[in-house]
Amino acid sequence: MKSLPKYLFLLAMPLAVSVGVVKAADAAPNGGGPDRARMQEMREQRMKQLDEKLSLTAEQKIKINAIWAKTAKDARAAREEATEEAGKEIRAKRREAMKAAQQEVRAVLTPEQQKIFDTLPVERPGGGPRGSRRDGDKK
Repeated sequence: MKSLPKYLFLLAMPLAVSVGVVKAADAAPNGGGPDRARMQEMREQRMKQLDEKLSLTAEQKIKINAIWAKTAKDARAAREEATEEAGKEIRAKRREAMKAAQQEVRAVLTPEQQKIFDTLPVERPGGGPRGSRRDGDKK
């Protein structure tokens, strides 16, 4: 009888491992996992904010989403190529890519929308908006 707990433990281990594998597979059906879902949620919130402030047309929303998708794809590719030595360089490239994406988004907007957009705080990936403005002023 002393070995019964051992046998039960050995029988339960494969079940416990398989549950962990199934949960991991469910969390990342398209390879993105929780981080991708969180980033998607942040993009949706940002789009909602821009739409509320700028009254975007459907065409503008499509173009902005395409810009953001391309920027995210480029960032993922840069992350995959990153090494520790190149970390600073990669971060600088990501900052440049984000600035370029902001300029592309701005180009989609009407002049009236651009004025409002320029006053909005810059969105920071992984966090809230930074205090600085797009035009560089520290108003």
